[in-house]
Amino acid sequence: MFPPYGCQRDPAQSRFRVDPSYTVSGKTVCFTAHVVPCERKNADCCDKSVDFHKLELAVRPTCNKAISKVTINGRPSLMPTFELYGAANDKALYKMPGLNLTVANAEGAQICITLGGNCPTLSDLCTTGDGFCQYAVVESGTCNPKPPSPKPPSPKPPSPSPPSPLPPSPKPPSPKPPSPKPPSPSPPSPLPPSPLPPSPSPPSPPPPFAPALHVPFPFCECNHTMYNETSKSGLVPFKFGRDLVIKRSGSNRLYCTRLYATACVDPWSPCCTQNLAKIEWWSKDTCRGSVKAVYMDGVRMDQQWAPQGTFKIPALNIARYDIAPAGREAPLFAPAA
Repeated sequence: MFPPYGCQRDPAQSRFRVDPSYTVSGKTVCFTAHVVPCERKNADCCDKSVDFHKLELAVRPTCNKAISKVTINGRPSLMPTFELYGAANDKALYKMPGLNLTVANAEGAQICITLGGNCPTLSDLCTTGDGFCQYAVVESGTCNPKPPSPKPPSPKPPSPSPPSPLPPSPKPPSPKPPSPKPPSPSPPSPLPPSPLPPSPSPPSPPPPFAPALHVPFPFCECNHTMYNETSKSGLVPFKFGRDLVIKRSGSNRLYCTRLYATACVDPWSPCCTQNLAKIEWWSKDTCRGSVKAVYMDGVRMDQQWAPQGTFKIPALNIARYDIAPAGREAPLFAPAA
């Protein structure tokens, strides 16, 4: 299924379209974006604040590195990312993020890609093979459903009528004289003093990048089992190193850490065989735009900001066996100027 994740698949709930006709000039193919009326007026994805952040194309799995350039109205955009999916990695898609189109400026916008390599034409690139492409329009956040309207409070039941007064109770009989008290028992022998409690163990050091507050992060349904430092294993066979290294590239500062493969506590769990598809950090929502670029192994990566301050690096697709025992340099962050 394309795209291979949960999303709103009803086109009547989208404000954006890509024209089926396109232009070709040499190796450059240009699509035209349109803003259309929303047919589901009260749908969350029809809100005017929803943007056209990313265009995704269903492509052939042999077309990696086929798109070498993306422009929006003639201006260079972020480099696209190629991602395999499916049980046998026999399907693929291209993600073109950072389009920054809105209801106000998307009409007539030109999204152009430069093709090459094994797939120099759209017929070679896209799965339909007839020069047309299956596509998806992705916004920068999520279409969060509105909470249901509160129900009116139920009316209170009527107060019961006061009960009729009861007749006076008859006088109780005179009490019998009390029995003589039994002799007091001998006092118990004193107990031996309790042993002193053992000294408490020092607290375990917190995991790297652990949030100081308990929050429902990540904001999705997932397995929250973390890496255990004692058993050196976890349900997910990946972990970060504890050291954050600061490097310099000219006047820019780069922040990086290392990614390691670890033992899996439950080898039969499907989480143990999955590739590392995405990394998310919980940040301050006021820090949007604070990262200038993300690199991994010298290659610039896609980056996304989601609601509630979630910073994402998607489309990694790193297998456990791709990480050497010495670890692999995780994404480098270049702060925005």
